[in-house]
Formats: sequence, structure tokens, C-alpha cells
Amino acid sequence: MTIAVLKAATASKPTDAAGTVSFQVSSNTPGTYTVSVAAGQSVATATLTVVPADTAGTGTATTGYDLPMLWIWIAVGAIALGAALVVVLTTVRRSRKAE
Repeated sequence: MTIAVLKAATASKPTDAAGTVSFQVSSNTPGTYTVSVAAGQSVATATLTVVPADTAGTGTATTGYDLPMLWIWIAVGAIALGAALVVVLTTVRRSRKAE
């Protein structure tokens, strides 16, 4: 269930010499907010998106496994050693049968 809180605010601020005005809008509640500013007949609308803070601390997603490379190399070496042992034993057995 998502509960949203809507806060509406009206503020008045004078323009600078160039006729522009700026406002700072902030929020610490995740969500998407629409900010509208009206000046006479002109209306400007912007979207403010607040994302949740990263709880992992790294900011990057991880995929796959967390097995150290040393263990992977040991496993590959053991498989290669086992395959070599099978080849040697097969060769020795065949040479003994041939005699």
C-alpha cells in the first residue's frame, strides 16, 4: 500500500532586473512532484523526482556470484589435473594390454 501526502504551498517572490524568478524546491520523501509557477497569464510547470537513498552504500548493482577468483582458478586447475590423470591412466592401461 502506498500512502502519499500532498502539500500545497503558495509563495510570492519579486522578479530580478531581467524579469526572471527562481525558487528552490526540495523534498526528502521519495516520489514524483509537480511544481507549477504562475506569473500573470504565464504558467511554468516542472517535475521534481525524489529517489530513495541507496541502502547498499555502493550505488551499483551486483550480479552473478561472489566467489573469489582464487577459488575459481583452484577449481579449474583441479579439473584440468583430473582430466590429465584420466588421459595418462588410459594410455598406460592401453600400453599394458598391447604387450
